[in-house]
Amino acid sequence: MSKENKVMCKIGVAGGAGAGKTTFCRMFADMTPNTAMLGVDKIMYAAFRTFGNALEKAFNEPPRYDHEGDLYLDYLTTYEGRVSIALGIIKNQVEKQLDEKFVEFTDLGKKIILVDSSILPVFKTWQECNHKIIINAENELKVCRLVVREKSKGHRAEYWRNLVHSVIVNPNETPHSLYIENNWSLSDLKKIIQQFSQKVWHETSSE
Repeated sequence: MSKENKVMCKIGVAGGAGAGKTTFCRMFADMTPNTAMLGVDKIMYAAFRTFGNALEKAFNEPPRYDHEGDLYLDYLTTYEGRVSIALGIIKNQVEKQLDEKFVEFTDLGKKIILVDSSILPVFKTWQECNHKIIINAENELKVCRLVVREKSKGHRAEYWRNLVHSVIVNPNETPHSLYIENNWSLSDLKKIIQQFSQKVWHETSSE
């Protein structure tokens, strides 16, 4: 059996920007022993920088990066079809690095790996997950969260509003095992996570 196959439980967390994916993952990890968090977005941003020349060739326009080195997302979302083309350019690289991370976490003895990204369902990792979670929230609530969370980037609310409307995970079109409307208080979200944590821990402990 390969090291990668020894990972006992992969949990995919998808949903629009600002829906609360990272909050879910952090709270779950705090409650559940031997859990690792793997954010796909950082890997994607690095891949966008690596394949900057390919993006420029595809769109006849050089990529634009903010002061933190991350791609301005409106470079992709402003024009219809750009997101899927860009993902086609970086997809193999991202999936390769995800597989390497899974092996790394397994070697560290992690039983559960949380993988989160707004567009996680486009990667093969989503199909490999034991549990698939979609988190959603009201659009203006997402915008408010992004303005506060990403304050250092200096983007106005309209930038995040355009992103929120461009990146949507439709639960009616995406296979999943748990759907969460994260419009409530953190205490309500915590109750949902506690129940899910107990379920997953029971599953992994019995294997």
